[in-house]
Amino acid sequence: MKSMKRLSLSLLIAAAATVGSRGEPLRTDINPALLYFQAYQLTPEFSPADRAYLFHAEWRGQKLPARFGELVTRYHNEFSLLRQAAHATAACDWGIDWSKGPGTLLPHLSRNRAVAEAARLRVMWFLQNGQQPEAVEDLRATVALARNGAQDGSLIAVLVQTAMENILCSTVAENVYRFSPESLKQLAEAFDAAPPHRTVVACIPIEKASFPDWMINRIQQVQKEHPGDEAKAMASIREFFDASSGDEAPKDTTRWPRILAAAGGTADGMIKLMVDAESLYPRLAELLALPWPQYEEQMKQFNAQIQKSSNPLVSELFPQWAKCQTKE
Repeated sequence: MKSMKRLSLSLLIAAAATVGSRGEPLRTDINPALLYFQAYQLTPEFSPADRAYLFHAEWRGQKLPARFGELVTRYHNEFSLLRQAAHATAACDWGIDWSKGPGTLLPHLSRNRAVAEAARLRVMWFLQNGQQPEAVEDLRATVALARNGAQDGSLIAVLVQTAMENILCSTVAENVYRFSPESLKQLAEAFDAAPPHRTVVACIPIEKASFPDWMINRIQQVQKEHPGDEAKAMASIREFFDASSGDEAPKDTTRWPRILAAAGGTADGMIKLMVDAESLYPRLAELLALPWPQYEEQMKQFNAQIQKSSNPLVSELFPQWAKCQTKE
């Protein structure tokens, strides 16, 4: 089986080389997300020992050994597709269906960040071996992925974008003395030409739609399913809230009792809580768009307002935004 896999991989590489030798231009009209998902099918599989060797050791300032090079070059096929995606002219559509609201899965984000970690190692290897164009292309591809990864508009995607860009900028900074002036110029141009950086404030519409708006619609649907039966309606609503809290541990056992009490034990009360919380989004948008000095002062006042609120949903929905803005 392993021999067959190696043979198939060799044939793929040979086919790619044949296309390149004909001088045929790469297609740029393909949805980048499709190329990314294809690339992730080619992510190399490492043994626990090899993974620990690559990603848990401190390689900065070290002479990279041959074993390091052998491992990072296994990413060749994956990065070939990532580089192609960076030159795509089509919009990046990840095909995310937000109909599940807070239960929507975003499995590509962890893969996106893993690419940045791999790119950092590959760049170090390329620079040690005098392959600056290869290093530039990997950085170009990864910054494009970081920006494209945030195009769905979710807050978690923007946080991953920020984390990836941090890795990439740190990689350039740590190795800046190894780049020629021409390579640094190419990097600057590549970063400028990448898709637009998605901001935290731009995430408000999808975050509002995928939780409070979605929850109001679900509560209204539950009311239709259990007309006149508040007990069953509230039991169903609780399931939504428990699911939206995720798998974090330990669970907050006071969460639902506090929400239930504030809602007066009714579905209509739940809707009122949601509507009240939603009324703060316009003010949040204004704050997130402020320059940093003004933002810091006014966000302190906003947080104080949140902490004093008698609506428990306010304290659930809004404190996270300040932390995300700080990271950005």
